[in-house]
Amino acid sequence: MAAWNKNSRGDLENELFDGYVTDAVSDDEEDKEWQSENINQIFNTCDFDRCGYLDKDKLQRICPHLNSNEIDLIFSNLDTNKDNKISLSEFSRGFKALLSEYVSNEFSAKTSSLNHKYSSSLPSMSVTNEYSRLFSNDKQDVHSQVNEVLDDLACQEQVFEFYDILRNGDAAESVEQFRNILEIFVRDISKYQQETKRLEEAYKREKENHDKYLKHIEEDYEREMRLLEENTRQEEKEKFDQEREYLRQKSAKEISDLQSMIQRMQTIEERYTEMKTGEDSAMLSLRNEILKLTQENQTLNSSLNESITSIAILKSDLSAMKGHLNDRQNLLLQ
Repeated sequence: MAAWNKNSRGDLENELFDGYVTDAVSDDEEDKEWQSENINQIFNTCDFDRCGYLDKDKLQRICPHLNSNEIDLIFSNLDTNKDNKISLSEFSRGFKALLSEYVSNEFSAKTSSLNHKYSSSLPSMSVTNEYSRLFSNDKQDVHSQVNEVLDDLACQEQVFEFYDILRNGDAAESVEQFRNILEIFVRDISKYQQETKRLEEAYKREKENHDKYLKHIEEDYEREMRLLEENTRQEEKEKFDQEREYLRQKSAKEISDLQSMIQRMQTIEERYTEMKTGEDSAMLSLRNEILKLTQENQTLNSSLNESITSIAILKSDLSAMKGHLNDRQNLLLQ
């Protein structure tokens, strides 16, 4: 293994930093055009029949080492509009997204082990702190960013070894080309990091706005529920009051009807009592009259019987006297 040390890394960092600072002042349109040109070239290479789109058959022919499930997964991720065709715009967006995700995953997986492996060669200070002292305050942020990118490289050991080989050899053009490639690579990674940070901040802001929106909705919901509950309670109270008033009026009417009926019954009872009292007086008077007449009848019957007896006696006496007279008359005639 080729030996590399802190000085080799510093030389590479300085060269990358010089190129990075120069390019950072310019517009990013060149990098965008460079990425677009490379992506277009890759797409045209895959689109070998120049149809303007990619399908599963083309992906299978281009990547014969992948199975059908992997082809389906890649195709479904790139075919965003689900028309079974991958256009150039879909391919470009998917390629950038996959590249960003791959770089992020590879860097995060290998950085910790690599830093631990070479921490013994830098016992007293970190690389960032050591080399940041070489620059002024105006350049320190940019240099720290370059150094941070180099620390995040999962293949930094191989990069530094290859850089030592090229620098110690005679291929100056290869060194320059390698430096340019690394500049672009570092610049792209820095852009990915900035984009990731921007997306994280945007996500945080969106989450805060979403939380505020949810809280606002929850407050509106609670306010609407309280208003609905109050209205429902008021409606139920009014309905209960109306029903209670209806029952009160109904009860008052029934009580009034009962009182009228009781009064009529009392009047009828008084009349019946009066009628009964009158009937009793009449019956008593009639009974007395009947008794009196009965007594008079008995007296008359007794007088009649006495008269009949007297008449009978008188008739008997008259007959006797008539016979006596007849006898005397006969005597006289003799």
